[in-house]
Amino acid sequence: MFIKSSNKLLNFFLFILSSISIIGALSLIPTDFASITKSMFWVLVFLIVLTYSFIKSKSLRKIVLNLRRWIIFISIILTFCWQFILVKTLSGNTWWDTSIVAQAASGQKNWLGMMYFSYYPNTFYLFRFEKFIFEAFNLGNFKELTTVLNNINIIVLDLSFVFLINAVKRIFKKKKVTYLVGFFSWILIVLSPYVVIFYSDTLGFFVSSLILYILSFLFDNRSIIKTYCLYIVLGVLSVIGYFIKPSLVIVYIALTIVGILSIVIKYISVRKNIKFFVAFLLSLGISFSFLQYYQHHNEIYNIDSRMTMPMSHFIVMGMTEKGGYDPQNTKENFDVKDPKKRNQMNIESAAKKLNEMGLTNYLKFLVIKQSNNTSDATFGWRNEAQGVGFLIPFENYHDHFMNKIQKIFTSSESGQNWKGYALLNQLIWVIVLIGLILSLPLKELKVQFFKYTVIGGMIFLLIFEGGRSRYLIQFLPYIFILASLGITNAINVVISKKN
Repeated sequence: MFIKSSNKLLNFFLFILSSISIIGALSLIPTDFASITKSMFWVLVFLIVLTYSFIKSKSLRKIVLNLRRWIIFISIILTFCWQFILVKTLSGNTWWDTSIVAQAASGQKNWLGMMYFSYYPNTFYLFRFEKFIFEAFNLGNFKELTTVLNNINIIVLDLSFVFLINAVKRIFKKKKVTYLVGFFSWILIVLSPYVVIFYSDTLGFFVSSLILYILSFLFDNRSIIKTYCLYIVLGVLSVIGYFIKPSLVIVYIALTIVGILSIVIKYISVRKNIKFFVAFLLSLGISFSFLQYYQHHNEIYNIDSRMTMPMSHFIVMGMTEKGGYDPQNTKENFDVKDPKKRNQMNIESAAKKLNEMGLTNYLKFLVIKQSNNTSDATFGWRNEAQGVGFLIPFENYHDHFMNKIQKIFTSSESGQNWKGYALLNQLIWVIVLIGLILSLPLKELKVQFFKYTVIGGMIFLLIFEGGRSRYLIQFLPYIFILASLGITNAINVVISKKN
């Protein structure tokens, strides 16, 4: 009863949110298609024919299956080559947070100075890591640090991929699901130009993948000592994730809800597992206390909590225009020095906006924002990369191939869709979003965990600062898995009906 009721509630929200996302994603396809090059058009035709042949031809599937190791090996080599080419051609300066943090770590001044970390303390440990890299590698300037960080980002994304694939394999033990998750994550994030943006988005993707990898060992683990260790590591990782990307707390809220449901239906015993929960909470509490203390008592810069931007500030920004970053509200918060008055100002501003919009207009606003938050397969790149300052490469290459890459991803000539190359990603992203709808019939508790996380992440971005799908990167592992489960289930249903 509880499981069914929980799943019905989840499906209600998942259907509405995913439907809005699908409509938004489909609306971008005509524009992308209109701007594709001749070569891209024929590549697309070839891929469609190949996909159709693969589905229809058993002999082709057998050939691919026999050659799968070679295909995987060649794909790995080409992926590394592509990632290093992107780092070489696109590494550069930006006007936003990623370069502000790196500038501070390399001793270069930025427009806020070190006060930036008091305003936004969640970036402090990113700064601390980057400063460590700067000193450990004896780097000379911001440019060298950025290039090294982007190479580290290759490792971050590739390890995320490995953790995610192995987690899916262990949790579900279904090859089709594993292959689909691998395909979606490889195309949409591992090969993406975000490899040259070392920031909390790709780190959030990494932490999410690692969380799932650790959780996967709890499904079939029988060793008490190993279970203690896993819960302790999970506690530490939850705190690290929080300090990198606070919104990752959604994952643990989802775990808590599913845990409570498991206890209610007596799937797990409180008496047998209480010691592990205590180990997790102690690990979490000690880690949080240590990291928070170090934030305010360290040898580099002590965070002034009176300057920290309140949660209400991000709620107000989430209600302004497209629901994204709002420089006016940010300046207003900078000007008010008293934290209580600052928070009160934001609460009043949010209440005023709600009152002015009314219920109907606010719901319309949320529908549009949901589309802005989730419809773009470039994860915000199409909305910002053509703007001056989003990413300015350090080097202007005259070599035809490298110059073309720079023009596709960073120049105003690329328009808003990588000169049409975003079309392939957009088509795949639509399939992923449809996969979320197809997961509605699945009601297992472990599937509900993914539903709670995906829905929770989407609702979080509706309430707080969003407006672009870059903020969705941290939740992609859960989205890819849930979509792959839905697609696999739909395929199995079709096959069983045919038989």
